[in-house]
Amino acid sequence: MIVNLPGSPKGAIENLAAIWPAIPHGVAKLQGDPADCADSRPAHHHAVPAVSFVARSGTGKTTLLEKVIPLLKERGWRVGVVKHDAHRFDIDHPGKDSHRLTAAGADTMLICSAEKLALVKRHEAAPPIRELLATYFTDVDIVLTEGFKQSDLPKIEVNRKEQGETLICRGETHDPALIAVASDGEMELDVPRFDIDDAPGIASFLEKQFLPRRNGGE
Repeated sequence: MIVNLPGSPKGAIENLAAIWPAIPHGVAKLQGDPADCADSRPAHHHAVPAVSFVARSGTGKTTLLEKVIPLLKERGWRVGVVKHDAHRFDIDHPGKDSHRLTAAGADTMLICSAEKLALVKRHEAAPPIRELLATYFTDVDIVLTEGFKQSDLPKIEVNRKEQGETLICRGETHDPALIAVASDGEMELDVPRFDIDDAPGIASFLEKQFLPRRNGGE
């Protein structure tokens, strides 16, 4: 193993300090020790927990999320939200400078103020949900998504009796990612059921299942 260091003593010390933790693994790799070689891989940060609220159109996913989000915020959690839209949408407004720049062909346009920022990014196909989580939600404790029925994310299905008792996740297919149901009717289920208006109960369930730090006692 050859380590090149700068000529100055200060530079040599700084560089040696930076690479010193990796030297044992480098030696192990040269000696062919697969266990130590594996340890040399960069550590991966834990993915932010994410739960998808799914339902048929008009059931009240957004209304329920509007109640759950402030409860989690009151308890000190940082919450991210992803809304799945199967159709074309625009969040900008014609006549605004940001809209003019996007319309001019900008592939990525970001507008920023003292309070918030918004990013408009063109793509040929919607990125996978886990890619979106890893890219944009590293600064939150939990992400709640609306939609993404086909994903492998843990799901809470919202159901109303008037729309029938057959669930999306327990109908033609049995989705193992279903973790709970919020409904206005009694149902025989293999997962917990909450009343559709029991936002506090659902918030506590999310805390217990996905935000264990404060529940386990730090």
